[in-house]
Amino acid sequence: MLQAMSTGHDGSMTTVHASTPAEVLTRLETLCLQAGQGLTLAALRGQIAASVDLIVQQQRASDGKRRVTSVCEVGPLEEDGQVVLHELFVYRPDHEAGGHFDSTGRVPSFIDLFAAEGLDAGEIWR
Repeated sequence: MLQAMSTGHDGSMTTVHASTPAEVLTRLETLCLQAGQGLTLAALRGQIAASVDLIVQQQRASDGKRRVTSVCEVGPLEEDGQVVLHELFVYRPDHEAGGHFDSTGRVPSFIDLFAAEGLDAGEIWR
């Protein structure tokens, strides 16, 4: 899956079962290491950072409904070799109003791609 996502084709999507966006990164590392391809952890993390743009987390709420609870951009590697996650949107539960989805105010690195496609997504982050 990770090799397919890093071939340069736009629009890949997959599912990873994890409790948090950060755990998704750990799960990907573990799955790839178990495949026995001989990659070092540093090389593997670099490939993940280069291949995965967003992590969209969904959870089942106490009422049984599934809700998107977080949208995170996967950033570059830090100097210590860790993959950076930047939360863009977060779901805030509100028992009276049913909850709402908020922008964290962080503008994603790929915002210019929206403009190139003729989309005015900038007002989402204003």
